[in-house]
Amino acid sequence: MLLIIIIFDNLIVLGYSYSIGRIQWRKDPSEKLLDRSIGWKLKIVDLTVSLSDRAAVSHEKRVFVKKVREGESGIWMEDIHMTSGIGTHMDAPSHFYQEGRGIDEIPLSQCMAPACVIHLEEKVGDNSDFVVMEEDLIEWEERYGIIPESSMVLIHTGWDRFAEDNRSCSKDKKGCHFPGISSKAAALLVDRQVRGVGIDTLEIDPGNKKELKAHQILLQEELIVVEGLTNLSKLPPKGSFVFLIPIKIAEGAEAPIRAFALVEEVY
Repeated sequence: MLLIIIIFDNLIVLGYSYSIGRIQWRKDPSEKLLDRSIGWKLKIVDLTVSLSDRAAVSHEKRVFVKKVREGESGIWMEDIHMTSGIGTHMDAPSHFYQEGRGIDEIPLSQCMAPACVIHLEEKVGDNSDFVVMEEDLIEWEERYGIIPESSMVLIHTGWDRFAEDNRSCSKDKKGCHFPGISSKAAALLVDRQVRGVGIDTLEIDPGNKKELKAHQILLQEELIVVEGLTNLSKLPPKGSFVFLIPIKIAEGAEAPIRAFALVEEVY
């Protein structure tokens, strides 16, 4: 039995040897999925932070408790108690709007799309109050073209290096501090009609902002918001395809996800 994923005009077959025309798929235990005679491969890039009691959360107290126990017939099981907004996770519209869709109502087709990656790590540096502005997105568009409709925009700040570190959310009397996007940047992405927006910080809004306007703008328009991504440095500005697949929690406002991308390698 073949597992088939169709991505636009590309047919990817995982786990079995199969060929069509000039394209040859081979069973391969590595992350290299597709080998083509004219010289390109696809590899998987994991964009997910491992869930543990070290995973950072914003504002709220970290909650992750895993208890291992022996079940019947000698099998081992785990009981897990955690906040739904821990690690790499998705916000559904109902996170801010009671009438909005829950996690279980978001179609899978909205959770996968070509990715536009906005690399801002050098600009951000160690500035925990950095705000991604509308101008940053326009600068990307001037170089790579207008952000396409139905794409997924991923903001790379480099803050994932603190994914299991208290510095991911440095707190003081004014609150939490980490980079995020401005309301005008969020509005521009709504205008571009993207499927969703992701970032490698704890939240899409800057940590020191209490109004959470970027959340409101994006979720009101039924976009998905993904926070806590990692390894965005391994993705090109254009040319990757991203999958952001949430746990299907009934009427859930948030949920942990498994995020990964397919990236073409030319050799």
